[in-house]
Amino acid sequence: MLNFLYESYEIKKLDRLRFYLFLALLVLTYFIAIVSRVENDPVFQSYENIITFTSLVGTVLFCVYGVVLFSLNVFKREVTLSPKLFLLQATIISITSLVSFVISYTACIVIFFITENLFPIVSDDLSFSIVLNAFTVIIPLAIVVGFLNIISMGMGFLMRKSTTVSILTSILFIDAVQRALNSGWSIYIIEGILLFISSLILGLIMIHLKNKRASFF
Repeated sequence: MLNFLYESYEIKKLDRLRFYLFLALLVLTYFIAIVSRVENDPVFQSYENIITFTSLVGTVLFCVYGVVLFSLNVFKREVTLSPKLFLLQATIISITSLVSFVISYTACIVIFFITENLFPIVSDDLSFSIVLNAFTVIIPLAIVVGFLNIISMGMGFLMRKSTTVSILTSILFIDAVQRALNSGWSIYIIEGILLFISSLILGLIMIHLKNKRASFF
């Protein structure tokens, strides 16, 4: 199914983009650790804060990745999609970006922790609880990425297929999610809110597409 959706837009280039995003995430993780060591910054000489930073950057990168996929497959098409086809594409693209986030984030954290165990940069103690926490947040964050992709793609679609609106929506919602987490909100409550917003936006798009196709025929 993915081949069917992406064959016109050079799958290899999208695979390279995903790999470049992984490299960017890995480089930024090491960069923040090295700079904090050189500058003697206690904030990022903590594994917990580095994990938070990496997860936030990963969320941003792969939300933008989802927007790019959606832009290539939907925004640039001249034909009017049926509601079912739109929903199918939105689901597949969201799952694709979600899975890409999980793979890239996991690989980044594993590589970082292995090298830290051998040649530590961070002065913090790498305990089992820190490692466990880094991996327990993967699935909840991946679900957030999936919902944010649907919300940002949907807003861009409703605003005359605007990629810019999609990216701005993604950034604004990521900032809101981060602020909510910092305020002590449960990530499951946040996911529930994002699910409601996603469902609302998809409902509006379904109505829009049905009306558009009805007027066309």
